[in-house]
Amino acid sequence: KLEGRIALVTGGGGAMGGAQARLFAQEGAAVAVADLFLEKAQAVADEITAAGGKAIAVQLDVVNSAQWAEAVATTERELGPISILCNNAGANFRRSFDDQTEQEWNIVIGSMLTGSFLGIKACIPSLRRAGGGVIINLGSLSSIRHGAGSPAYGVGKTGLIGLTRSAAASYAGDNIR
Repeated sequence: KLEGRIALVTGGGGAMGGAQARLFAQEGAAVAVADLFLEKAQAVADEITAAGGKAIAVQLDVVNSAQWAEAVATTERELGPISILCNNAGANFRRSFDDQTEQEWNIVIGSMLTGSFLGIKACIPSLRRAGGGVIINLGSLSSIRHGAGSPAYGVGKTGLIGLTRSAAASYAGDNIR
C-alpha cells in the first residue's frame, strides 16, 4: 500500500514509534527512523533492513529546529522526498496537578506540541517536492477526555487537535493531509 513512499517517524526507537516504522516498511515504505537516542533508532532500522525493507536511522531531538533540518536533509539524500510524517515523539510524567513541575510541563509540551510544529514546518517543503502526502500527529483518549493526573499530557494531546486542524487547512491545497 505504501510502495514508493518515504516515511519519517519520530520517536521511532520506542515501542509505539518502532511498531509504526515496522508497519510502514512492511507496507512498502522506506523509513527514516528518527529518535533522540540514535542507538534505539538504529536497532529498529536494522530490524527493518534485516526483514528486507529499506530504512535509515537519524538522531533527532524534536524540539531542535536545526536537528529537524538535518533529519529532513538526510532523509531526502538517502531515501528521497518525504511523503509521510509521523509525529509520534512525546513524553509523560504521571503526576498530579499539584506535583507536576514546570520542567516536566515544558518537556511534555515541548516534545508533543513544539516538536510536532517544528516537524511540520521542516517537512512541508519535502512533502511538496513529493507531490503531497500525509502528516500524522498521534493523539490519545486524553485528547478528548482529561483525567486528574498528568495535566501537561492532556493539554499537549488536546493542543495536537488544534495543530492538526491548522496544518490540514493550511496545506490542503498542496495535496497534504
